[in-house]
Amino acid sequence: MSRDDTLAALQDLKKQVHDLPPEVAAATLVALLRSGEDAPTGLGFVVGDEGVLAESPRYRVALLDLLGQTDPDTAVAYSRSILAETTQPDEYALALRNLAWLDHEGTLTAEVSSRFSAMLDRTDWLAAPTTGYLEAFDIAVAVGGNTMISELSSVLRLTTHDPAVDRAKIDRAAFIALDRIMQREPDSIAALFTADPTFLDFAPNHRASLLSRLDPASPSGQKTLRTYLQSIPPAGEELAYFIKIFPNPNSFEGNRLVTSWETSSTPTTSITRRDQAALAFVETLLTESTYVDLAPPLQTLRTRLLTYTRPPDPAP
Repeated sequence: MSRDDTLAALQDLKKQVHDLPPEVAAATLVALLRSGEDAPTGLGFVVGDEGVLAESPRYRVALLDLLGQTDPDTAVAYSRSILAETTQPDEYALALRNLAWLDHEGTLTAEVSSRFSAMLDRTDWLAAPTTGYLEAFDIAVAVGGNTMISELSSVLRLTTHDPAVDRAKIDRAAFIALDRIMQREPDSIAALFTADPTFLDFAPNHRASLLSRLDPASPSGQKTLRTYLQSIPPAGEELAYFIKIFPNPNSFEGNRLVTSWETSSTPTTSITRRDQAALAFVETLLTESTYVDLAPPLQTLRTRLLTYTRPPDPAP
């Protein structure tokens, strides 16, 4: 089948499923999944609006995607069986998403968290991560909290001498998830760093990027920033990177399996206020003897912030 024919066939399958009563659709999908029949579609694992797949790489993945949109009890029960038995990371990702989707009361959160942790222990999946496996890192963002931050940090700490392992993809997925947790609950990561300034010291640029999101207008943000600036070498790569991006307003855009994504279209007035607060904070630091060794990079940062906050020259 051509790509267009395959997409049309999957769209027809979706329509047939959605035309059925939810409990009938769920029972039918489970029967098809239990038959064991599968086939590649030639498509990718592409997340569309609200976590529904826009493309599915295999027939069974398409069925699991649809199952999560039918009867909740059946979807949860069968997704649990997939999580316990499957050897396919894309199927695992969809089953995990189904549980997270249906965790309306928070009763499944501990189970979702545990299953995500188990996913990270699959060395065969880490060695050759599929797109579905990488997309499943959004589960950590959905759950949030110190446990998920710790899990993601442990992924970034992994070392391997196997040239077949795609560290770049794994590290990027873990960092994007950490970054999005930072945007959603900055106090959690700030508290971890304040308690232990060696937090993420094995990935200095990642740490600089995360802490560059701290709010320079808040007392707690300023406190953590002070601790951070005092704990890193004054002439190192990490500080240079922090100076380059602070205060960091950027976002990773894209559709996610469970969570909504952050938009980069932050109002200009909000960005300006943040830059002004950062400038005031930096100018305060420059007056304090504690930061005399950081004066050159802080002056560089001040100069950059002035270009953002200085009123435009009047028209001639």
